[in-house]
Amino acid sequence: MEESRESPELIALYEGYTGGGGTIGSHLTLLAVEAVKDVPLLVTTSTDMALYPGNGKAPLLLPFRLSTQGFKELAGISHLGPAVATLIELKSRFNATDMWRKGAEDLRRRLSAAKEANSAELWRDKISVRAYQGREAAIAAMIDYSCGLTQRLLDAVLLDEEKLESSYVRREYLEGKGQELHAVIPFNAVMIATFFLVGMDIAFRTIEWLKSHKLDWSQTMVIVAGQQGRPTAGVTWTSNSIAQIILSASGHTLPLDRLYIAPHAPTFKTEGADDLQPVRDVEGQLRKLWAYTRAIHDLGEVMFKGFPAFDPACVLVPKLTPDTKALGEMPAIHDAKDMTAMTTRLRLVLEDPRQLLSGCVTDFAAEQLSANGNDPRRVVVPGLDGYEYTWKYLAVNGGETAWWEEGEGEPAILWLHGLPLDSTSWELQRRYFAPLCRNVFVDLRGYGRSSKLPVGRADVTEMYCEDIEALMRAAELKSVAIVSFASAAHVALRLASRSNPGVGKLVSINGSPRFHKGGSDWPFGFTDEALKAFIDPLRSGDIQGVTDRILDPSQVFTDVLPTDGAQLAAEFRKMSLHAGTGTLLGFFESISRDDDRDLLDKISVPTLLVSSVLGKEVPHGVARYIRERVAQSLLVEIGGADHFVFATRSILVNELVWDFLMRPIEPTREPPTKYLISRHLVRFGMMVFAIALPAQSVKSTVTPPLTLIRFDEDWSPFCQPTAKLSGIDALKCIPLSRNPERAYLSLGGEVRGTWDRVLNDNWSDTPYATKSFGLERIHLHVDLHPSSHARLFLQFESGLTQREPGGPRPVDEKRLDFLNAFAELRPFTGKSAPFIRFGRQEMNFGAGRLVSAREGPNVCQSFYSVQIEQATGSWRNTGFFSRPAVDNPGFFNDVPQHATGFWGVFSERTSQKVSTRVVDLYYFGINNKNMQFNRGTGHEVRHTLGARVASNPDGIEKPRKITRHYDLEAAYQFGDFGQSAIRAWTVASETGIEIASVPGRPRIGARIDAASGDAGKGALGTFNTLFPNGNYFGILQDTGPGPQNFYDLHPEAQFSVSSQVKLTLDCLLLWRQKSSDGVYTGSGTLLVPAGKSSAKFIGTRPGAELHWQATKHAYVQLDYGLFFSGTFLKDSGRPQNLNYATTWLGYRF
Repeated sequence: MEESRESPELIALYEGYTGGGGTIGSHLTLLAVEAVKDVPLLVTTSTDMALYPGNGKAPLLLPFRLSTQGFKELAGISHLGPAVATLIELKSRFNATDMWRKGAEDLRRRLSAAKEANSAELWRDKISVRAYQGREAAIAAMIDYSCGLTQRLLDAVLLDEEKLESSYVRREYLEGKGQELHAVIPFNAVMIATFFLVGMDIAFRTIEWLKSHKLDWSQTMVIVAGQQGRPTAGVTWTSNSIAQIILSASGHTLPLDRLYIAPHAPTFKTEGADDLQPVRDVEGQLRKLWAYTRAIHDLGEVMFKGFPAFDPACVLVPKLTPDTKALGEMPAIHDAKDMTAMTTRLRLVLEDPRQLLSGCVTDFAAEQLSANGNDPRRVVVPGLDGYEYTWKYLAVNGGETAWWEEGEGEPAILWLHGLPLDSTSWELQRRYFAPLCRNVFVDLRGYGRSSKLPVGRADVTEMYCEDIEALMRAAELKSVAIVSFASAAHVALRLASRSNPGVGKLVSINGSPRFHKGGSDWPFGFTDEALKAFIDPLRSGDIQGVTDRILDPSQVFTDVLPTDGAQLAAEFRKMSLHAGTGTLLGFFESISRDDDRDLLDKISVPTLLVSSVLGKEVPHGVARYIRERVAQSLLVEIGGADHFVFATRSILVNELVWDFLMRPIEPTREPPTKYLISRHLVRFGMMVFAIALPAQSVKSTVTPPLTLIRFDEDWSPFCQPTAKLSGIDALKCIPLSRNPERAYLSLGGEVRGTWDRVLNDNWSDTPYATKSFGLERIHLHVDLHPSSHARLFLQFESGLTQREPGGPRPVDEKRLDFLNAFAELRPFTGKSAPFIRFGRQEMNFGAGRLVSAREGPNVCQSFYSVQIEQATGSWRNTGFFSRPAVDNPGFFNDVPQHATGFWGVFSERTSQKVSTRVVDLYYFGINNKNMQFNRGTGHEVRHTLGARVASNPDGIEKPRKITRHYDLEAAYQFGDFGQSAIRAWTVASETGIEIASVPGRPRIGARIDAASGDAGKGALGTFNTLFPNGNYFGILQDTGPGPQNFYDLHPEAQFSVSSQVKLTLDCLLLWRQKSSDGVYTGSGTLLVPAGKSSAKFIGTRPGAELHWQATKHAYVQLDYGLFFSGTFLKDSGRPQNLNYATTWLGYRF
């Protein structure tokens, strides 16, 4: 028997500290456990998270892995990268040819099945992960792209096994730098996105659960127990993804020395959130483990105080530099665009045995969630958000066609770009139409992501037709509407001539059946010399020179500002350079030689022809030629628009296309007609597009809306002999010569009746507590255009009252007089030519806060004025000098108000590049010899400088689920009032949203406005609102307070009860800005002096308005408002509540 080599005495010494019960160490452990028995203990395993509240309370459980939907589905995608790398190892390292081929073929089959099963509906309705809400379509597109890309890689290596090597796979697949596989997005980005999504889901639910328990993280004990992933992984704070999630959930207030990672700690397995017994069974062991570990930790301070201590936070997170060759820890990620750091992490999780493969970017996901209130919608998912995974590739004869789609529903639209662009040139159309219907965008061969043109192909147009027909079959496009531009419109015309049942409607934007000039019968297009000037440089490889000629802003973007034209040219230039010389030669050597005029008679589908009047590449005479030969066609000539009209006039083009696609068109045998959209309508973006082609006659008319200022209407396009204006609209254009567009007469008017009931008008400062009365208003106008250089506009106004107690107010009655009576001279023609207008006229600038037509009251505001107006690019500039009209109640007895002079300059811009924004800049001056304020009455000379920026309701690309609108304005006034200076200001804001996805399309918003008041000394501070609109505060119209010396809060909501009926609800809360100044009327007259009251609150006015646009001409409106007197009014002897109701019935023509 072998003699023992141990020393019993020394072993006894060892056991005296670290042995069983009764030893020094065991006493420390028992006391340490006792000390933390009531402290919360958080324990997480690889599948569950348990919270032990302490003091014997039952544990709480979150089975985060069992509830992780989509984890394996996403992992199947993220593991495609390692799967391909494994195939390389099988081939190159182990020479296992049969094995890698069988593996590749099996993976190919699995990819096909997965691609078939994948859809946005699968992710939204079945897998249904809360953290992925709103991204389901993007995830499905990413998976579809990933499967397709991997299939193309496997096809390539199975066909040529020499390609199954690391450099090819990295270039073409992982990094996406090659051209063979069309990897528009590196697969590395896909792996990052899938890892991030999984980590974000787990972190989202974990953070939500932990926050619900409101832990004191400074005292909470934490253990990450058991194996995390592969046996060697997750053993440090930096390599354990669950530890990182917990730290993020605590806002990094959990001390690192209270978090222990214990791979050998006891764990528990549960069957769900209610299976708590296995969790209870190990609480004692886990508390003992944490307490003992902490007790040993505390000995360090006792024994070695004065020496450097252990601090987990001292672990440095390395930062990548261009010189970094190797790392020992995961590099820092600066933001969601830091793909270099994240791709480096992909390598490290494979090579560092401590790292978890799925935890590659989990810590970053958790940090982003914590920084964004645990709201996944606010987090940017790297590799997914902002990445276009929608591209698909169709094998066609001799190449591949790239295409993508967005949106769903009928009608389906196929978008065909022209020379020298690609499908992304339709961006402004994509934004508009994606919420409406299914859209298929294609890169024609040679452009964008499609393959190059086949060498030696003679008939390029025919090749494109074949490609499009193949795409229509593959995408299952039936009765599709084809929208095409320029050279692609030429292709679409040929395709439509074949009576292809797949083509339902056709839109041709600047298309032509022939681009080559030839003889007297075809004066349009390129001459032989012009074609040669393009072909020779292209054959010598000068793609840049030819591109510069094609996209010369001075030639093709004359309809926008030079800066906007240069920007569009720069964007399109990239597309042209990518297309290359071969593609452009395909047009100049092949397509331009086509002559498809004989095919036009065979086109039977409804066709919309959009022609740019300024375009030189395809003159508008071409569209007129097509219109005469295509039976069911409608021509729209857009005045002031150049060649790339879909980009420079996108709002108008989008509206035209959508209205055309939505309206049924019946066959016609009659000769076609056309109509012209004038520069005036384009400028204001206001048109109602109507189309009807009845069996026996053609009536293709588009009528402009009836505007607030009636002389802003332009009916000249409807004076052509072929235009048909039905009913009362026939009065809108009465020809006076053989050229009716230049000499014509237009008649119009309005009849409006109202019934008003006012209780306690102006809070009972009247002998008539209740007033009920009727108002009648009649407007009739004559608009005479004797030539294109002159105009005479006469508008008569009559306003009468019925049974108004106390007699009519000045804004209520006028027997008969002119509202407008002016002459307009245009010495020059052209979109930028100035014109002068002199006589009596209405003025309405911007939002009408300072200068308006005063539409609400019975009698409108007008001026005796001289105006000069000129358009410069997208700016419209108006200068004027005027005197307000004094409205007298008799017959033709109005006179200028000689005591008041009013002048100014107003500039308005609706940007072509930012089409949803309106910018106003203005200066107004007023000289008023007798102006009254709370301070007194005196001579006022006041100057106003202001600016406004607002969303353009005619420019918003609609419909959207949520449309935001805003209107912001500020103005400053200075000058002299008597012996005092003037220093006054105003700010106004209106913001809100319209929710199209909710019944009633609610439009919810709020106004917050203010205008300065007078302090009673020093410079006069009361803001002069000049000539504001009659219903500045909404419902009350012409009674109650005006917008001076005030600030307010004014929430409002509008609902579309139907397409013709709108309900508006609002509530006005009004205060005085200065307690030393009074309350004024809407016209600026002092209504309630300041008196001795220091109260600022004027009152509260809820209101409602119901508007029914019964027909295009007839309308009914009901208003009700109740103004509750506030403290100031009550202190001033105006305690009564103002009650107001009105009914409007009107007919405008």
